[in-house]
Amino acid sequence: MSTILVVGTYAIDFVGKYPRPFSTLPEPKALNLSIQLSGLRKGFGGCAMNIAVTLHRLGHHAIPFADVGSAMDADYARHLIDVGLDQRGLRQTSENALSAHALILTDPEENQFTAFYAGEPKTNFRADLEALMDSLAEPIEFVVIAPIEPQYMIPAANACRDRGLSFLCDPGQCTTAFTPDDCDALVEASSVMCFNRFEHEIFENHVKDLDQRLDLTIVTQGSDGVRFKSNGLWHRERAAQPRQRIDPTGCGDAFRSGLVHAHLLNASWQDAVRAGCVLATINLEHVGTQSHDPKDFRVRYVDEWNDCPEWLENTV
Repeated sequence: MSTILVVGTYAIDFVGKYPRPFSTLPEPKALNLSIQLSGLRKGFGGCAMNIAVTLHRLGHHAIPFADVGSAMDADYARHLIDVGLDQRGLRQTSENALSAHALILTDPEENQFTAFYAGEPKTNFRADLEALMDSLAEPIEFVVIAPIEPQYMIPAANACRDRGLSFLCDPGQCTTAFTPDDCDALVEASSVMCFNRFEHEIFENHVKDLDQRLDLTIVTQGSDGVRFKSNGLWHRERAAQPRQRIDPTGCGDAFRSGLVHAHLLNASWQDAVRAGCVLATINLEHVGTQSHDPKDFRVRYVDEWNDCPEWLENTV
């Protein structure tokens, strides 16, 4: 299978459940609001890690590039050993530095509010990324630039472009940190980008002719499916149907994993989008972002789309 570099974050997640829809909350006159949660759990997260773990379980050689703070969380370290993930790209930072942390609040309608601490500033980011690229004996077939602040995402995209590496950019939940100039710079360096509806609207407001400047634009829409623009035309695909709805956290990362997995097996973009929808659904059926096992991915794909394309024979 392919060697895939995944640039982004490692994070400790704290996921809280709010028992009622967020829409029932009163509208405060000022931004001072306290809510009571019905549950809270610690999880393994960070978009680079979520994507890399899923790609690894799909049979690829996935290498995440991310900071883990001054020391990796002991529970997370044991988890990664169990998974068998290549950890050469995980960097330790200065003494007593916290890793990235995410506080994710979810309501029964699968709406989420996320507060994310990205950790300390990442010194020598591009130089360290390029050093990792140079140290790998095997060629890098693809790079996923997962959500991370613009001061790191843009240099990562430029490094990939300068080296002629194929890559996907996904600004994700970091989109609100992008200025108009940041948005333009990332689009200038990229040819394939993935957004959700909200993120796409922000980039559209900041970048003139956004979709004309990209070779492929993918816009996920939750239960409404996916829109994607390829070869100058917009297409739509429905969402896959879950067997149960447990936890939406990490569904976007699972979608990107399925998309890249199928693309690297020479699937059409429509089939790659369908693969992403299936992986997102499998993730939705489990608690957390790294607890799902895609061992039945092939069966789920065939059952969902009533189709077994040739590339699917080469998957798990």
